Amino acid sequence: MRFALWVALLMACGGGGAARRGAETLADTAADTALAAADAAPHRTYPRSRRGALIARAAGPRPARGEWQPAAGVCGDPPTFQLVARGDSFDLILLLRFPSGGPPTGAYAVAPPGDTTAAPGTARLGVQGVVYAESAYQGELGVVELSRLDRLASGRFDVVFRELTSQDTVRYLGVFDRIRVDSLPAADCQPAPRGVPPGVR
Repeated sequence: MRFALWVALLMACGGGGAARRGAETLADTAADTALAAADAAPHRTYPRSRRGALIARAAGPRPARGEWQPAAGVCGDPPTFQLVARGDSFDLILLLRFPSGGPPTGAYAVAPPGDTTAAPGTARLGVQGVVYAESAYQGELGVVELSRLDRLASGRFDVVFRELTSQDTVRYLGVFDRIRVDSLPAADCQPAPRGVPPGVR
């Protein structure tokens, strides 16, 4: 599990102090808006959680479902939480950039793919599918709620993903429950350089 993965997949790097402060304000507003929209949307039923698992389902009348045994870790610099789930058909990565001050638990607004500020208090998600033809999805709207983070991590997400080639969108609701958290070495916490093609390698 490498921090470079999320940057390669989501193209999220750096940014100046003013840009980060502005992004934090936008993230707060986006979180409020996304939570309100998600609460009002139909089919908002989270999967039943299971200890040690990440379980996700597509929102809709005929939902698809996936289950993984993910690995989780935290980085001190930059202060982040990573959750990486690898499967036979789909890989998923979730990154949370801890807020400036205060506890790491709470709601994180999903940063749009074009936002490269990597602002504190934001989330990024990516999915790569290898069922028949390789495809990649980026989270573009929604909220991740981190309810626990100590030696174990628990939370849930309600996120709209966009496929990079077709531009089709799909909304997924997921839960992760009591996933063991490791402290990641510095080498696994460094962002990849800009220009790396998206995808989970």
